[in-house]
Amino acid sequence: EVVVMDAHGCQYSLPHNLTLPFAHYLARRARQRALRRFTIDKVYRSKAFAACREATHAAFDIVCKGPFSEQQRRLEEAEVVCVCLEVLREAHMEQDVVIRVGHSGLMEGL
Repeated sequence: EVVVMDAHGCQYSLPHNLTLPFAHYLARRARQRALRRFTIDKVYRSKAFAACREATHAAFDIVCKGPFSEQQRRLEEAEVVCVCLEVLREAHMEQDVVIRVGHSGLMEGL
């Protein structure tokens, strides 16, 4: 965790991943039925004997409420992989990436 202090002595914790702030957002909006989010943002990790290390992370989330079928769940999971591949293609990086899927149900969704 990276903590910084402003000129008034207030401490702020910088995000170390993109999941926790999004989880807080969803918790405050309990009535949110469905949401798809893709974000690219900075995250910060503490380093021993140094200020911090900054990195750029990407996250794609699908939020669904209510019961849904196994087939629907597989389609949602497969969509995550497809979106990742689309982003890599747009960035002209798909030739440098290998995605390994070890989930047989997810393979059926693809």
